[in-house]
Amino acid sequence: MRPMCVMDCSYVSAFFLGEAEGGRFGEVYKQYHLHGEGVYVPGLFTFEVMNVLLCALRRKRISTEDAIAVRRDFQLFQFIKDSGPLEHHVETVFDIADRHALTFYDASYLELAIRLGADLKTLDKDLLKLQKDFPWISD
Repeated sequence: MRPMCVMDCSYVSAFFLGEAEGGRFGEVYKQYHLHGEGVYVPGLFTFEVMNVLLCALRRKRISTEDAIAVRRDFQLFQFIKDSGPLEHHVETVFDIADRHALTFYDASYLELAIRLGADLKTLDKDLLKLQKDFPWISD
């Protein structure tokens, strides 16, 4: 285990939406938050998670009351937001996305983990396929 981790939107959203795959989130968050150097996310992370929440509400997967509770609970977690990507990081993220056939958003999580020397926690199948090259990616 590396001392810090990057969590992507899929990993965190699964927890807040009550999906079975999100069951490990609390334990993993606590491990890195209390016993490591923290849980890092890209600058647009909150917007990504809130978009997933909004889509779940519109598709009637959650109620309005659930959406309010999730937004409230989400604020309790202390994710460390990266200030970037800065202009020079944009090129790196673009290259990573192109090289590994990822979306720019997914590549931003990978770039952040590489730059910080952090583990990457994800449920995204395209990122998980990269475990052979990046063994610190896991679910």
